[in-house]
Amino acid sequence: MALSAFAWPASLVVLVAYTAHVVTGAGKEQVSIAASNWVYVGLMGMAAAGLVVGGLRRRTERLPWVLLGLGLASWVGGEVAWAIDQPEAPSYSDILYLGFYPLAYAAIVLLLATRVRLPGVGAALDGAIVMLGSAAVGAAVVVREVSAATGGSVAEVAVVLAYPAADVLLIALVVTTLSTGAWRREPMWLLLALGLAAQAVADSIYAYQAASGTYLDGTALDTLWPIAAFLMLAASRRPVGEPVRRSLEEAPVLTGAAAIAASAILAGGSLGRLDVLTAAFATAAVLGALLRLTLTLRENRHMLQAARHAATTDALTGLANRRLLLERLQQATERPEQTALVLFDLDGFKDYNDAFGHVAGDALLARLGARLRAAAQDAGGEAFRLGGDEFCVLAPLADDLAARLSEALRESGEGFAVEASAGLVEIPGEADDAVQALQVADQRMYREKHGKPRRRSEVYGTLLAVLSEGEPAVYSHARDVSRLAERVACALDLPPAEVASVRRAAELHDIGKIAIPDAILHKPAPLDQQEWAFMRDHTLIGERLVAAAGGLDDVARIVRASHERVDGTGYPDGLAGDRIPLAARIVAACDAFDSMTTDRPYRPAMTVDAARRELVSAAGTQFDPLVVATLERLLAQERTQAA
Repeated sequence: MALSAFAWPASLVVLVAYTAHVVTGAGKEQVSIAASNWVYVGLMGMAAAGLVVGGLRRRTERLPWVLLGLGLASWVGGEVAWAIDQPEAPSYSDILYLGFYPLAYAAIVLLLATRVRLPGVGAALDGAIVMLGSAAVGAAVVVREVSAATGGSVAEVAVVLAYPAADVLLIALVVTTLSTGAWRREPMWLLLALGLAAQAVADSIYAYQAASGTYLDGTALDTLWPIAAFLMLAASRRPVGEPVRRSLEEAPVLTGAAAIAASAILAGGSLGRLDVLTAAFATAAVLGALLRLTLTLRENRHMLQAARHAATTDALTGLANRRLLLERLQQATERPEQTALVLFDLDGFKDYNDAFGHVAGDALLARLGARLRAAAQDAGGEAFRLGGDEFCVLAPLADDLAARLSEALRESGEGFAVEASAGLVEIPGEADDAVQALQVADQRMYREKHGKPRRRSEVYGTLLAVLSEGEPAVYSHARDVSRLAERVACALDLPPAEVASVRRAAELHDIGKIAIPDAILHKPAPLDQQEWAFMRDHTLIGERLVAAAGGLDDVARIVRASHERVDGTGYPDGLAGDRIPLAARIVAACDAFDSMTTDRPYRPAMTVDAARRELVSAAGTQFDPLVVATLERLLAQERTQAA
């Protein structure tokens, strides 16, 4: 990125050669120390330029890498200034050297902000504790040794100590970065950490040797700086990955270790001399650990409260659940005050689910639950959801309590009506414990439910059972027609309630055939005119059967019109065009297609393609063209998927 395809490997070759020259002494007779130092400066300058130029070319994370490159360039400026006249400290070269650190700190913080997502204040505090603890350890090891070996004026001592102090903070930032665990997914972090650590270690060693007068130019120590610079450059060349979300599970070990180390430093310092910087870092780490402990205790308390709430609350409605009900019931049976347990089961909810789908059904349960909660609170009680469409209320006994609460569980609209059956038991008068109270309320609730007229779904199921027992072959054909008609209705974007009516009407469109004599219904030859007259009556018989069963008037109308033709020549009413319900037009086309592709006593089944051609040829006369086109599209999709 920052270096050309040639310059990058070439610079690595120079770095390897320089390192071998310094470490092994190879070629020292031919290359002077001064020349070697200028190679060192050139390598550092190339890495700095690579970071700046590469950072400017990036689309993301431009600023961190540019800052790191400028920091390295400041360091190189210090090297050049020192190489020219080797001024005594403090000098402008020290300003340039030390300029590296704030820019490097800023780069690390920006990269952390971009690539690591901390899940909360606790994680940020963990990082601060790790950094402060690491800084305390580093200060105790490095600053003390350098301080002991340093002499001279106050300014000279301050400048000499500034280097290890800055290095200690840099190492602490590196440790904090590694503690996030991001390096496991992104090698960039490992390369950057190694580069910065090498820079800090080399500088700390140099500061001690310079203060103690033991530093020698041209030793292996000099190779660490360019190696560190190229590790940083290699890190900048890594692609940007997805932000890593740090897990709190990684924090306790590192945070605990940092807090223990800081405490040990303070304890040891109480027995002897402890420098101000080390004491400050250690004290801050211990205070941070105490704050983290307080925060952890608070988080644990909230987690326990949340777990308790989740264990006793229904997730869909927000009402209390069966577990909490049993606790409340047990408490109620132990008190002398009369309490009422009212158990509810919704009537018509299955029909609503079938017509509008489970998502709409869940929304309905949530609405009814909210109303029941408000009604229970008005009665001085508490509402519960036991599961499915079962609710209950525990409240002080009062007149008409069950009726008033049942009203909250009532909702109706176009194509549906939902209400509730209720069973009430007095506690402790009629029940000695929670289990008995629920059993009595359940029995009374089902007694009320069974005393009501049968629901739409029960009627529908009974009619299907009659058809299945009386004419198994007709029932099997009706099920196939129903599945196909439902797909066509969905493809035409009919409302859910109308789709449900189409499905039911398709299953029951031939139920009137149970009244047709077997000799006609199963005749192995074409029917004569009188027999056809009997057969045409099956739609009227079917309408009467469905309508008489109750609750399925819309389905009965569709059954009556299921053999009408769009040209007006169908039966029983000779309806034409849009006067025929769309649901009936759908059933008619699907019924004809399934009949044509099924073996009959008087003829073999047609192929699917032949049946499709028959439908198309009859579109506009016998069948609705839109329905035929939709059915043909679905059949074509099936053939493509099968292929």
